[in-house]
Amino acid sequence: MRHYYLSIFALFIFAFSINAQNNIKLKFNKNGEFKILQFTDTHIDFDHNKNLNVYDIIKTVIKIENPDFVILTGDVITQNNPLPGYLRFSDIFKKAKIPWAVIFGNHDGEGNVHRDEIAKYLTNLPYCLNSDNGTDDGIFGASNFILPVYGKNNKTKSLLYCMDSNSNSTLPTVNGYGWFNFSQIDWYLKQSSKYTI
Repeated sequence: MRHYYLSIFALFIFAFSINAQNNIKLKFNKNGEFKILQFTDTHIDFDHNKNLNVYDIIKTVIKIENPDFVILTGDVITQNNPLPGYLRFSDIFKKAKIPWAVIFGNHDGEGNVHRDEIAKYLTNLPYCLNSDNGTDDGIFGASNFILPVYGKNNKTKSLLYCMDSNSNSTLPTVNGYGWFNFSQIDWYLKQSSKYTI
């Protein structure tokens, strides 16, 4: 019976944290400013002890800049299992109470965890605003989503389009890394039209 109550309590806490995460809104301040802190190509790799100082650098820059939002734009964690690395990021942003998001680059699925699995994992981390869980929604890639930034009277003042730049070429005659797919471009055009009409 005690185990039953603990399970219900854990489920309640999980549901509450997800609900709180979904209620986070990006907002311009009273001066009409919204500060974004971007980090890219951090290539953190615990397997080979590479770039582990990035976490401390990010903490320092957050203290100096006091951003409203942090975005990690591709090639973030390149080890076999990137999930513990994202959990460490989550701890930093949770302590700072700063919303954050991740967009995948060409190296973000080269380990043992598929991009879709990483995308699903991110949607459950505190303060992370990723909303694309990698499921087959007809849009190529696993980190395509829009983040509205609100102004006065809770009206959308700006949009942050987040798009997966994908890993490898999908064309047999073209070698190398990926690019935006036509389904992503179509998605962008439809979303842009929806927000501007």
